[in-house]
Amino acid sequence: MTKRKRRTFTEDFKKDTVRLIREGGKTIAEIARDLDLAESAVRNWHKQAEIEEGRGAPGTLTKVEREELWRLRRENKQLQMERDIPKESGLLRQGQSMRSRFIGVEKAHGPITVLCRVLRVSTSGFYAWLSRRPSARANAAGKRYEAVTTVFTESRGTSTAVRVCTPRSSPRGST
Repeated sequence: MTKRKRRTFTEDFKKDTVRLIREGGKTIAEIARDLDLAESAVRNWHKQAEIEEGRGAPGTLTKVEREELWRLRRENKQLQMERDIPKESGLLRQGQSMRSRFIGVEKAHGPITVLCRVLRVSTSGFYAWLSRRPSARANAAGKRYEAVTTVFTESRGTSTAVRVCTPRSSPRGST
């Protein structure tokens, strides 16, 4: 038995099929066979028509109610993501570079578009920041950091800030 290709049907076709069930005097199985439809699909259309007319089981949702529930759940998820972004730490008062750095770190936890909107950074600005090379000042700061950590590591963690940051012109022991 080969699998039948999935077909789509208009709302009018579904309503006409349900009308045939109600007025035709045939069973759902007979109408499904006559129209070359899956019986389960015709049963679902009939059941949904009953729900839409208010004759469904208690607690069942109409199409409009289901769509509203889906929309509200999506909106709720969006609001929860926005709420979970830490804004009270003064991040909004920081410059765009700092906010973009935060977005780069947090992008694994949520959509970039949401992070950018909440932190008031344009998505194009964020992507431009991502593709920029570090400035000369940032490169110099990186080199200083590496030099300080090297001196601190070589002294086995015993160097003080003054000794680490003071440039040495001559080797130890010679004056």
